[in-house]
Amino acid sequence: MAETRRSYDQYCALALSLDRIGDRWTLLIVRELLIGPRRYTDLRTALPGIATNLLADRLRRLERDGIVALTTSEPGAARYELTSFGRELETPILALVRWGGRWLVEADPALQFRVEWLVIALRALLAGAADLPSIEFRVDGETMHARSVNEGIDVQLGPAPAPSVVITADRDSVMGVASSGLSLLDAVKRGHVQVVGDPKTVRAVDRALRHRTELRSRYRSADPG
Repeated sequence: MAETRRSYDQYCALALSLDRIGDRWTLLIVRELLIGPRRYTDLRTALPGIATNLLADRLRRLERDGIVALTTSEPGAARYELTSFGRELETPILALVRWGGRWLVEADPALQFRVEWLVIALRALLAGAADLPSIEFRVDGETMHARSVNEGIDVQLGPAPAPSVVITADRDSVMGVASSGLSLLDAVKRGHVQVVGDPKTVRAVDRALRHRTELRSRYRSADPG
């Protein structure tokens, strides 16, 4: 049975936002749709642990609030996608990814992980890296690419048309770099990550990642808890 929506009953923009996106699983559904349009079955696969009725309930609420739309441009291939209003959630979600990355070091490595989630992680970690040419990432058989665009960094699934750099790694190496335990250049030197292409671009990616992870480490070490 679907859960009853609860309200904080507060005249506050944060509380009103949480009335709509603060329920369990809702922001993770938005995360998946930030990667790209998804069929219902795609979302079920990408969100291990969510009950079918709960997913349907969350999608109905997101549609009702104008955050998600169901598109039927292709027969038999209905997909959920974010509206322009829903895509505005990317900025706060990327900020949460950067803020929450400090706990990756102590997180259980046996937790669920999907390579596609790196699309969002890379958008968050490479934000602010200017003039990056096309870079292709290959992780455990999945491919994605990143490049600078006018509004920041664009990261999408799929191969890059003409990458300046190809970075190949497995899940454990990616987690080591993402959690600040290892710089990209150190991972390359140790043979955990393979790189083909322009060394200048590799150094630029390393600087962007190291800046983010150093900030996270600094905030974590200052945490009195």
